[in-house]
Amino acid sequence: MIGSVGTLANGFVLLALLCARQSRRKNINVFIINQTFLDLLSCLFLIFTIVVNDFETTSIAVKWIICLLFKTKTIVAVVSYSSIFGLVVITVERYVKVVHPVAHRNHYRRWMTYAGVILPWVDGVCCYLIPAWATASMVDGKCLTFQWPTPAMFTAYTLTMFLLHYVLPPAVFFFAYYRIVGNICHLLAVRVRLLRITSSNNQLTSLTTLTVLRQVTTTSTYSNQHTKPRRSSSPTAESSASLLASRASLLPVSTQ
Repeated sequence: MIGSVGTLANGFVLLALLCARQSRRKNINVFIINQTFLDLLSCLFLIFTIVVNDFETTSIAVKWIICLLFKTKTIVAVVSYSSIFGLVVITVERYVKVVHPVAHRNHYRRWMTYAGVILPWVDGVCCYLIPAWATASMVDGKCLTFQWPTPAMFTAYTLTMFLLHYVLPPAVFFFAYYRIVGNICHLLAVRVRLLRITSSNNQLTSLTTLTVLRQVTTTSTYSNQHTKPRRSSSPTAESSASLLASRASLLPVSTQ
């Protein structure tokens, strides 16, 4: 049931990512495509392992193939451990991208994306496939897995696998996403503070502009009211001058 649901879900997600051509150019989407492909394979191989586990045959070669691939759970474990390492790669890339954006922009190269895709597969092969195949054996037609020479070697291997895939990844996830959330909250607080400062500055500028306009308007009105053009003489003086001129015209003029 888990394998079937996981296969369908991861299949649809992988198909959607592959159909979006623009998304494949981004580094994070390349990592997500690789991660989805690993999860899809783990679900498919889980179904194959359950089906083939009860398969009986008399051929020694077929028994060895079934032993190495399915009895040891190699194909499921390899992609499962690779998937865990793939999540670590995505987390580290997001951590550097968000918390240290300048370093990410200046030092990130395309080959790092290829390395982030290949390293999870290398982890699965080195941590499980090689030890599982190296310690597998066939006794009386039965597949025996992880037959280490000494119990101490088996204990050391088990402890190493536990630390690498069940202790270290959660610690990386907690630290990285704690810093990412803290950085995002800090950026939001700074943005809100800048918006408040900008808003207060805009209000102060508007108030200053309004005050200056009022002063200019008041000064102009005062000047218009108290500054009038001066006349050359009063109306009384003008009328007296015209009266004297008319009387002078009536005087007799002497003739020789």
